[in-house]
Amino acid sequence: MSWREAVVVAAHAFYDVLCRHPHALPILAARVPVGPGGLRAREWLGGLLLSHGFPVPLAARAFTAIGHYVIGFAIQQHSPGTPGPEDQVRLRDYYRSLDPATYPATTAVADELTSVPPHEEFGFGLNLLLDGLERAARQRLTPGLPHPL
Repeated sequence: MSWREAVVVAAHAFYDVLCRHPHALPILAARVPVGPGGLRAREWLGGLLLSHGFPVPLAARAFTAIGHYVIGFAIQQHSPGTPGPEDQVRLRDYYRSLDPATYPATTAVADELTSVPPHEEFGFGLNLLLDGLERAARQRLTPGLPHPL
């Protein structure tokens, strides 16, 4: 399995656990996980990226970016009190009711903004993140320095 396939499997597994246990989200948002489980995950992902030629600074940043993406997405979508599907319908109807002369983009994408299932949205964002990491690794980019587009 490639590094990317392994990260996709691991990120989806982590996201699925967080969806099933949303009460863990505030703990993960408040503290860096440095217990045995957090250290194993850090060691596995860091080792995976380093073994596939990621420069040390990029491997470290990649670990953090992937973890923050998974946790942040789960917080936004699945924290206790997060709006449910009925709220998405109301939000869609609200976007559709806006004046298209003032909000042409919002009214044009109202259905897409409110109809994509969270797992699809998660996968889309994860792929964008991994595309960027793949490009950075290929170009041996150093985090924190300006990068050519």
